[in-house]
Amino acid sequence: MVTMIPIIGNAAASVPTVFDGASYAFSLRKLYPHYSGNCIRIRDSVTTSETDIGFDGGGLVDTAAILSHVGSNDAQIVTWYDQTGNGKDVTRDASSDDYPKIATAGVIEEVNGLPAIFFGVVGQNVQETALARASESTSISGQTNGSNFVSIVFYQDSAKPRNGAWEHDFGGSGARYDIYLTYEDVIYYDSGNSSGLRQNVAQPSGFDDTQHVGHFMHDGATSSIYIGNTSLISSAKTGT
Repeated sequence: MVTMIPIIGNAAASVPTVFDGASYAFSLRKLYPHYSGNCIRIRDSVTTSETDIGFDGGGLVDTAAILSHVGSNDAQIVTWYDQTGNGKDVTRDASSDDYPKIATAGVIEEVNGLPAIFFGVVGQNVQETALARASESTSISGQTNGSNFVSIVFYQDSAKPRNGAWEHDFGGSGARYDIYLTYEDVIYYDSGNSSGLRQNVAQPSGFDDTQHVGHFMHDGATSSIYIGNTSLISSAKTGT
C-alpha cells in the first residue's frame, strides 16, 4: 500500500517555487493561491453518485464536504485535478477493479492527522488501483531526454513489497515516466522507453512504515533519486 500525503503549510504563504513552471501538480492541499478549481472528484461507493470537492479555509481538501456526500460509505477517488491549469488531470484506471479512496466507512483516511489518499487494498498492488493519466499522442522522443522532476510525499507499507507511485503514459510501448517506490526492496525510476533511462537503487534502511518525501529528477543527462535531502543515486542516463 502507498498512501499519498498532502504537503503541509499555509496555502497562501508557503508555496515552494519548485512548483512554478510545473507541467502538472497534484495535492490534497492547495498548491497555488491563484488556483480556483477543485481538488478531487469523488464517488460514493454505494450509491455511485459523484461530486467535485474543493478546499477548506485552510487550503486542505474539504473533508466535511466529502463526508457530507458519502455519509458512512467509502469515498472513492474518480479524478485528481491538476492545479497548474494545464488540464492534465489524472483519472481512475478504467481497467481497474477498485478505486483509490479518501474515506472508508465514513472515516477520512489520514496519516499524522492529515487527509491522505489510500492506494491499494489487501491482495492488490498499488498500480491496480492507481489513478492514471490518459495516454497522449505526443511522442516521448525528446521528452524523456529533457528535464523532468517529480516529488511525492508518501508512506510505504512494509506489507506491500511492490508499489508503483506514478506513471505518465505517452502512448508508445514502454513510453512513460514510471516510479516504483519499492519493488522487492528496490526503488525504480524510469524516464523513457529505453533501458538506458532506468535508474534504480536499493531502498535505504528504515524505509518501510515511515513517511518520506521522494524526489526523482532527470536533467537530460543524469537521473537522480533523493529521499528527503539524501541522494541515494545519481548517474548518467541517456536514451529516448
